[in-house]
Amino acid sequence: MVQASTYGKAIVFTCTVGIALCVYAFVVEERKSQDAKYQAVCDLSEHMSCSRVLTSPYAKGFGLVRHVLGEDSPLNVPNSIPGGVMFTLFALLCFLQRAWTARIQLVLGILSNISSIYLGSILYFVLQDFCVICVSVYAINFINLVLAFLRLRALTSKPVGKQKGQQKSQKGQKGGKQQQNDKQKSPQAEKKKEKQKSPQAEKQKQNQQNGKVKNQQNDKQKSPKTPNSKKKN
Repeated sequence: MVQASTYGKAIVFTCTVGIALCVYAFVVEERKSQDAKYQAVCDLSEHMSCSRVLTSPYAKGFGLVRHVLGEDSPLNVPNSIPGGVMFTLFALLCFLQRAWTARIQLVLGILSNISSIYLGSILYFVLQDFCVICVSVYAINFINLVLAFLRLRALTSKPVGKQKGQQKSQKGQKGGKQQQNDKQKSPQAEKKKEKQKSPQAEKQKQNQQNGKVKNQQNDKQKSPKTPNSKKKN
């Protein structure tokens, strides 16, 4: 069975890639806002342009904060910032080998995948574009969700060796209890057997004694006849 630390290392790796993508997305957004002629490496065609997507209104505050708090709100930040924070927290939780850390990761994974579905639908239906960086982040979110689930299962399940050891210890305890019970029962059982055997033994002894007495009487009766018979001869 794969250990939880192995899943943790995999999560740290995917989160490192996710942080790098978020940093690059932030750089592209800043450069594009300053220079309209800037072209990012991921700008492959007219309908495969990362800079076009990252400079859209949906690239800040998930396209929701501006409707509630306004464009100038301090919470209306690029999506790459909360994404980078989430990946960092996701990775740091791997350094604590506790089940509750995996549960937090599972919750973060579910929330991040909900945001991926939301932003992916906007990317496809509203902007009608394909962003390589965005899709890559969505894929990492899904991978992290699976890894968080596997890590939680690994942390909550008991190792096979410990289970066998516990089973052996339980069997040993049961065997010890049975031995103690047998020891406690053995004197009582012996007494019962002795009581059951004692009447029979006494009868046998009496029969043996009666037999011996009869044999002695027969011998006494026979003994006087032997001399007379000799004299007649």
